[in-house]
Amino acid sequence: MKLRLTDNITGQAIAYANIGIIEKNIGTVSDADGYFSLSAHPDDLVTIYSIGYEQISLPAKDLLDRTNCKLNPTDYQLSTVEIQASRFYKEAKTLGPKNKKRGDSIGFESA
Repeated sequence: MKLRLTDNITGQAIAYANIGIIEKNIGTVSDADGYFSLSAHPDDLVTIYSIGYEQISLPAKDLLDRTNCKLNPTDYQLSTVEIQASRFYKEAKTLGPKNKKRGDSIGFESA
């Protein structure tokens, strides 16, 4: 089978999605334009997954006569990430070279 994966709402190609037959431990990835090909028996269960889209699993026989497969976008709620510094540095540090010819400082200084 050779298919193109597209977004069900926008119609845009879904690049680098994972497509596989889990029971046979085989799979592939869609290309930058959403196309993929996979050899499958009509009774095989094909699973398609991409971040930002609902995972689908369909019998290969349902995909054999198609040229396109549409995935529904979905949102993922992520937990809050809190970052804390373990120490604070109060001395100024300069990144990059300094030019002291005319009293000018070249580079970035952190406070």
